[in-house]
Amino acid sequence: MIQSSSAWILLAVAGCAGDVPQQLGEVRVEGATEVVSTESALFGRPTEIALGDSGNLWVLDNMLDRILVLTPHGNLVRSIGGSGSGPREFRRPHAFIVSDDTVRVVDVGNGRLLTLALNSEYVRSVPLPAGASLGPLALTKDGRLLLGTQGLHGELAAYYDASGALLGTIGQAPARTSAVLDVRAMKQEIIDGKVPAFFRNLVHPVFAPHGAMWLILTGEPLVQRYDATGIQQLSVSYAVPQLKRIWQNVVARSRETLDDPRQIDGPVYVLDAAVVEQEMWMLLNMPTSDPAVMLRFTTDGTLEQSLVFAGVRGALSFALDRTRDRVYFTLPSSARIVAASLPRGWH
Repeated sequence: MIQSSSAWILLAVAGCAGDVPQQLGEVRVEGATEVVSTESALFGRPTEIALGDSGNLWVLDNMLDRILVLTPHGNLVRSIGGSGSGPREFRRPHAFIVSDDTVRVVDVGNGRLLTLALNSEYVRSVPLPAGASLGPLALTKDGRLLLGTQGLHGELAAYYDASGALLGTIGQAPARTSAVLDVRAMKQEIIDGKVPAFFRNLVHPVFAPHGAMWLILTGEPLVQRYDATGIQQLSVSYAVPQLKRIWQNVVARSRETLDDPRQIDGPVYVLDAAVVEQEMWMLLNMPTSDPAVMLRFTTDGTLEQSLVFAGVRGALSFALDRTRDRVYFTLPSSARIVAASLPRGWH
């Protein structure tokens, strides 16, 4: 059941005037089912999840350097990959995508985009573009890449064809930044209530059907869409109550680790995103003690719903089944996969 919410959002769509507040519907999902338990010892650190055409789950484990194929109930079908530099092995796999007959893996440690048949037989590999290991990236089933550039040259992302050739860049960096980072100064900025320039330029890129490209700015509440030629179609800012909670957690962590130069927990609001039937779904970076929260944007950029999963904590990535009534989540810290069923008539 969709419940009325007292939270309000403001939408600012590029090129439109007179935007007014809109009430945001909230869907609360109480339960969750464990698909793969910690005790199964199947995973080291499951980071990416997808649904194959047959309905099986494909899960990337970047600790054990492999992809596991599971039934929707968590039974192991097969394992693909393994640590190494051979034609069917990975080192620090970063992302993957499954098509009708192949699986493409961003094999960061070996500097290649590796294509395997679904039975794990080697098909081909091409070198990865520079910067492919810097953060989230997106893949198409035919091998195109979209990756964030951290705004170092003024743009937010670059996109490449299946051979690794640069096709173009998209987005304008909201802040000027440097390749040399002062971690303590950045933490102090956060404590003082400012978002460091580095985090303002981070994006989570997403490919949509027919070649459209989305950029989810992860350090600012902003969503952008571009067509296949790189022309911007949409820019939407949003505000939900959970953003304040995420920011408060970042400030607290910055205070705790102010003098530790080895780590920084920056203001990253979004962990994962996907286009489902032209709609944008985003998983927020909630503290691990809080329920998982997802946002759903309609095709015109309207933030339609907030989905709160009371039984899911510590989620890093998600996959939505084709009927849009069940969501699978990876929980890396506990090496688990869980699923939550959305209530009937939720949308």
